[in-house]
Amino acid sequence: MKVLENDKNIKELEILNKNLIDTYTEIIKSRKVVGKVIDNLSLEYDIETLQKNIAVANVNDTEIIKITVEDEDSNLAKNIANEVSKVFAADIKELYKLDNVAIIDSAVKANAPYNLTYAKDNVIYF
Repeated sequence: MKVLENDKNIKELEILNKNLIDTYTEIIKSRKVVGKVIDNLSLEYDIETLQKNIAVANVNDTEIIKITVEDEDSNLAKNIANEVSKVFAADIKELYKLDNVAIIDSAVKANAPYNLTYAKDNVIYF
């Protein structure tokens, strides 16, 4: 019966990882994280507007989260995406006393507009 027990453990881990990804997604777009990004970059956004410009997605059944920021200024979108990742990683360390978040790729400036605004991606792994 060890096979059934291992399958059960694997399923439980998958559920825990899914819940963690969902939790991290909410933290990334939280007022706390977004407010710090606005302060750190001296942005003229209010929290609600910037939250709407940030998208967070799980990358194909992995423990990788992709952060996308849309803005008319491609350089600003890049800077916001990078700062969101940095603030999020620092907040996870503070909130959970864990050091399990790493930034894999930093956002780079877009060369072409995406839907009339620039979208910048940043990828983080936990």
